[in-house]
Amino acid sequence: MGCGVSHNPVFIGGDIMNKIKGAIFDLDGTIIDSMPMWYSLYGNYIIEAKIEPSQEFLDFLRHASIPMAAKRFSQEFNMGEAEEIEKKLYLHVADYYKNKATIRPNADKFIKLLHARGVKICVATATESGHAKNALRHTGLFDYFCGVLSCKDLGIEKNKPDIYFAAMNFLGVEQSEVGVFEDALHAVETAKSAGFYVTAIYEQNVENHKRVEELADKYIYDYKELI
Repeated sequence: MGCGVSHNPVFIGGDIMNKIKGAIFDLDGTIIDSMPMWYSLYGNYIIEAKIEPSQEFLDFLRHASIPMAAKRFSQEFNMGEAEEIEKKLYLHVADYYKNKATIRPNADKFIKLLHARGVKICVATATESGHAKNALRHTGLFDYFCGVLSCKDLGIEKNKPDIYFAAMNFLGVEQSEVGVFEDALHAVETAKSAGFYVTAIYEQNVENHKRVEELADKYIYDYKELI
């Protein structure tokens, strides 16, 4: 991974208040267009397993983690041990990040622009760092980032600002010099409440878009708005 050295302030989209020397990016839904994969993960598994779950089961899956889903698949459909189902689901996820990940429109152009201007860039994600790095390699963006910080590796979540401060310290910049890029409401709320300048990118699967737009310092639908 590479890391820029910022010499001059970067004014994103003409906003003089957004003078940054460091950029902290979420991964899923912000750089990588991975949300459709997550939303179709259980549906594809159901088709593959040739089962017919109830509507209640489908509703449960909408917010279930992989271990929770695997346990219910095992209990209700006699499909084997939950651990084995969990492994199969994780293999689908791993394959996506390593071989199928796609970039949000113009995210690559914007990231390359920041890098060219000497901005230090890192990822702060709830996704496992190995998956995140594989996705960046697959999409050709790996060398533009200083590193990847994962909530899973650090034992923290984005309902607390620790991940953003850890990323800021990792980049070696002051808080007033950092821009945070997110899509999810809870992450935008956390970063904003901690005093970071937040640019929110529209993601169709995110709930309460209006609230995200209200909270963010800048709200965009496409990264071309920042180029």
